[in-house]
Formats: sequence, C-alpha cells, structure tokens
Amino acid sequence: MEQRGCLMVNKKKLFKNFLIFTVCGPHDFFEGSVLVVDGVIIEVYKHKETPQKLELEVIEGNGKILMPGFINSHTHIYSTFARGMGFSPFNPSSFRELLEQLWWRLDRTLNIEDVYYSALVSSLEMVRNGVTTFVDHHSSPNAITGSLNQIVKACIQEGGMRGIA
Repeated sequence: MEQRGCLMVNKKKLFKNFLIFTVCGPHDFFEGSVLVVDGVIIEVYKHKETPQKLELEVIEGNGKILMPGFINSHTHIYSTFARGMGFSPFNPSSFRELLEQLWWRLDRTLNIEDVYYSALVSSLEMVRNGVTTFVDHHSSPNAITGSLNQIVKACIQEGGMRGIA
C-alpha cells in the first residue's frame, strides 16, 4: 500500500452502514454502503446490500452521514497569514483602499516558503471542514516563479485535495 497525502492508493475500501447523501435527486438520502477502489467510487449499495467475497478494508459507519466533499469555488489561500495582522494606520473607506492597505501589502511580502506554508495550513483547514476541492485566486508578485507548484505540493500532493490554482 502506497500513501500519497491523505489518499490511499491501490486500496479497496467499503464504507458500510452509513446514511448516504448523494445530492443527486429526490431520493438522495438513504442507508447503505459505498465501495471505493483506488480513490474512485465503484458502487453504491442501498440498505444492507454489500459486495460478496472481496478483499477490502471495511469502515463501519454506524449511521454516520457520508456525503460528497464541499467545493470552495473562490479562495485566496495566501490570505491564511492575514488573520490577526495589524496595520497602522488601517482605516479603509473603499475596496481600493482595503487592497492598498492590506492585501497588496501582504501580496508583496510573500516569498516562496510563505506560499507553501499558507497553502499547507489552508488545505488542512479546508479538509477539516469538509472541503475537498478548491479554486484558488493566488497572488504573490515577489514569488511568482514556482508559487503554483508550491500550492500543488501542499494542497494536492500532500493534502490529498483537488484544486485549480
């Protein structure tokens, strides 16, 4: 078994006895099980049906909810480091002033290592909150070369997420 990020490769798993929420239509909430092979959903079983005679890892749900991951369609993962930042003076009266006093200042200070760690922290928070896919609007003019590679490394390769940066 090989592990890449939080994804298990070449692994068969049965998520058994869950309340499954498919988000597919009027009958999208039912009791059942889900067979996953190599990170891909192969089959969804309703009620007590399960595959027979397969060598696989069983994850018992005991009635917990199993549902698709959330998609964050607009994020700025570099802003992870903006929490708690204090600027003096900071009194924007327009969106442009907010950009000038906060975001553009932050953008100019980020280096390639900052990009990596902000992406790593951001991906951990997203996964913890059920987000598995994201679209990032990255900006760091002083770390343009290689910055998207750092986001891919932290969020996708190590964090097991899907994303567009």
